Amino acid sequence: MQQGAPWNPMLIIGGNKVAEIEKQPLLKWYHEKFKEMLSGSQVVIIGYSFNDEHINKRLCHAVTQGARLFIIDPSGTDIIDKRPKGPGMIPIPTPPLMEALMGGIDGASRRPLVATFSGDEIER
Repeated sequence: MQQGAPWNPMLIIGGNKVAEIEKQPLLKWYHEKFKEMLSGSQVVIIGYSFNDEHINKRLCHAVTQGARLFIIDPSGTDIIDKRPKGPGMIPIPTPPLMEALMGGIDGASRRPLVATFSGDEIER
């Protein structure tokens, strides 16, 4: 950073991320490029919690445009299911996020990445 230059942090945490992203030209550009690159692509999603509405919206749209998803997460595709779980829980309908994404998921892996990249030929 140049001496005397203003410091513009670009770490966006907490709520209202979309509004904050819109204020930062670089982040806004990244978000648009992300949208463009997703449509019709094969996308590997590693360790994403599916808790960011702006990312979920882009992924859902991409699936309608032919994107295919593969999820790597210890929870597998269950990571998309945000319904409360546990004994005595009353089943509720499939949440909209699951409904929108499940048709675009080609597969998932629950194995740790270290196993994938250290000799597991099937996972690789």
